Amino acid sequence: MILNDDKWIGTSSGMTVLHSSNAVTNYTIMYMLPPPDTLSPVVDLAVDGLGRIWTTIYVGYMGVGGVAFWDGSFWVSFDVSNGLAGQNIRGLDTQGLNKAWVATEFGCRHKALH
Repeated sequence: MILNDDKWIGTSSGMTVLHSSNAVTNYTIMYMLPPPDTLSPVVDLAVDGLGRIWTTIYVGYMGVGGVAFWDGSFWVSFDVSNGLAGQNIRGLDTQGLNKAWVATEFGCRHKALH
């Protein structure tokens, strides 16, 4: 995903940003998973209408996942306690709007953005 000339790459170990300045930033914890996992494996990426990068995180063997967006300084995360339909995160889409649609094993719900 390219955002402001930076390349955002999701991996099984988190997120890597290749900046246009050739600097590299790695984020390994965008969503807090239960032990023993500490890394946030990325399932999907999207950019919302406010220019924020969103990512879905899911660990298959644990059956646990969530969603997070980068607010420019910190990762803000959401899970079933914030209204996601389920923990098995399957996909994400913002359609460039100010809401994120998150697909789970129990269906799709959106999170309105502020």
